[in-house]
Amino acid sequence: MAASIELRLTFWICLIFILGVSSVSALIEGLYCGTQSCYDVLGVSRDATKAEIGRAYRQLARKYHPDRYQPGESEDSRETAQQKFLLVATAYETLK
Repeated sequence: MAASIELRLTFWICLIFILGVSSVSALIEGLYCGTQSCYDVLGVSRDATKAEIGRAYRQLARKYHPDRYQPGESEDSRETAQQKFLLVATAYETLK
């Protein structure tokens, strides 16, 4: 009987630990956009206000938006801009 209670207690402790670790790693991972910090992607400091983050996002979104590139331009530049735009959008969504 005591062994059964001890086994259940051990199970619940392990479960809570696993859930806690996965939540913390998700939070830490959320501050990074790929290999860069989301702050670095947007070019703002870690103590930037929401207004500064929004301003940086809008400026970079205008620069890298895929619709800005014409069909005659190189496919590589369009693809690079699209990847950069997605990275900027992810950084903004994470920090806003």
